[in-house]
Amino acid sequence: MGSATANVEAALLGRNSIGVDIDPFSKLLSRVKTTPLDQDDLLKSHQYLRCRCERFTPESVRNGIPTFPHHDEWFWLEKPSFIQGWC
Repeated sequence: MGSATANVEAALLGRNSIGVDIDPFSKLLSRVKTTPLDQDDLLKSHQYLRCRCERFTPESVRNGIPTFPHHDEWFWLEKPSFIQGWC
């Protein structure tokens, strides 16, 4: 099955298909690619994202990283010492 491209193409042609794979990631990928989306849910998500983008201001970015709750737990302003030798 791999990435389920054949299953997607079959669905686009109105055909049934069966995909089998032992790899959990391939199974997840195929489920994501072949699950139909509800048009109303998709429209609501689009409107939500558009509203968020319209409210974006440069002040909501600190050091090139968007601000959000617990921001400092995800990003460091300075490179930690254990990473210094990697770059």
